[in-house]
Formats: sequence, structure tokens, C-alpha cells
Amino acid sequence: MTNNRDEKKILFCDLDGTLINHLGEIDEYTLTRIRQFCDAGNEFIIATGRQYDDITHFERRIDRGDNYRVSQNGAVIIDGAGNTLQDIRIDDDITLPLYNHLEGLSNERTVPLDDPSYIRLEFTNDANRYIITTRPELTGYLGGDIGRTPIFEDINGFANRIQSIRPVKYVIFKNTPEFSAEKEGLESLFPGRFYYPMTSPNTVEVVPLASTKGAGLKFVTKHAGFNLDNCYAVGDNGNDIPMFQAVKVSFAMDNASDDVKQHATHVVATVGEAIDKIMGA
Repeated sequence: MTNNRDEKKILFCDLDGTLINHLGEIDEYTLTRIRQFCDAGNEFIIATGRQYDDITHFERRIDRGDNYRVSQNGAVIIDGAGNTLQDIRIDDDITLPLYNHLEGLSNERTVPLDDPSYIRLEFTNDANRYIITTRPELTGYLGGDIGRTPIFEDINGFANRIQSIRPVKYVIFKNTPEFSAEKEGLESLFPGRFYYPMTSPNTVEVVPLASTKGAGLKFVTKHAGFNLDNCYAVGDNGNDIPMFQAVKVSFAMDNASDDVKQHATHVVATVGEAIDKIMGA
């Protein structure tokens, strides 16, 4: 077993499309290798764009790796005792104008779900996911989430609550996977305040510049006293690139886009395969 903190290996792992497949499952080989990795004295840390509750769900499945949780693309970091170590929100001075701008882009209440022009807005804070809608049938359309149930509310009066909710990020969903106009509009109104990671072909996130998985990785590493040279990252999407850039050795999943793969040092089929390489198998 590894006891020396300088020798301990730390793997930061994305969730969707990396640790779990589209059905929310972890393959058995990966599950076995994660447990062996942790039992050898190493650290397995989930780093995701999802919320804290989603991480704890999969930690229970793994039965390992509950010392740190990097959620919301690094905006919220919580330790194993439940202490919040980092909590980055959208700045108060632009919370309301940003919300009004993005709500103006959404046509969710008037356009059919399967229409090519369909656009929906979501936002999250540290505890909840918010979708503003007058269409209760959207519940079925969005089914299958692990974390807390989405909150559905009419737009009337909601803008008055937005600052008390203190959002962490926004997510724009489109049936047509092209976001250049939305990103250009946001950058012209709020220059240098956000970055826009693609987390699926049909989603782009609006995230404060300080909230990246790479920054979250470095925060945890410094807080825990880990050796950054012994840190590794594995992921499959654009929001994982900052993690790849923070470490010397990184792994892109073979389902990732070519752009994501170009930022990683290795390409693997499973997280279990990444652990094999880390451990020199």
C-alpha cells in the first residue's frame, strides 16, 4: 500500500461519458480497478459538471473515493466531511442581466420539443437544477436524472428571485448543435466573464472563468498536499480539457471528439484501462 503522500497517485475522473455510459452504468472492470487503485492507497476523485448529489450517488456504487468531490465544473468543491471548500457563483452585478438575456433566447414555451429551432435554458446553484417552463410534459422529456428533481416554474416573477438563488452556471440546449451566435452575443455583452464548454453536441454551458475542472484539480491538490506530478485526469468532453492541461498525463475516452483527444496524452476505452496505464500494468 502507498503511504507516502508524495508517492500517492490521484486520478480525477469525469462522470458522464467517462465513468458512466449513457445508461448511467459503470463497467465491471473499471469498478474493480478503481477499488484496487484506492485500496493501494491512491485517491479517486470525481470531477463533473453535475451537482454534488450526483457524485455521492456514484461514490456509493464504487464504495471508494469520497475524500473530495469536484462538482459544477470546479465551482463547488466539498470534502469527505461535507465541508464546502470552494463555492464560486456568477457575480451579483451581472446575475440579473445575464438571466434576462438568456431567457430571451429561449423558445421552450412556444416551440415543439422536436422542432429544429428548439432552445431551452437551465441553470443550477449548489443544490438544485432550475428549468423555467409552463409545460409539465417536459418532466418526461428530461427524465432519468440522478440528482434532485428539476424545478419547473412559470417565468412570471422568477427574475425577482434569481439573485437570491445565486446561480453557479447556465446551460443552453438546442436541437441544432450550433452555438456560435449565442456565444458571440454573450461575449459582446459580458466580455471576459465566461467560457463556454460544450458538454454534449446539443449543449453549451455558460460558466464563470474561475470555474474550471483544471482549477478545481489544482485547488484540491494544493489543499490536500498532493504532488501534482502524481495527478492524472480522464474525461471525454470540452470541459475536461482544463484538467488535461493541469497534469502531465491525461486520458481521453475513445468516444471523445478529435479536439478533446488532441489535448490528452493517451486515448482509452475505459477508466479501468486508464488505471492500468497509471499503475504500469
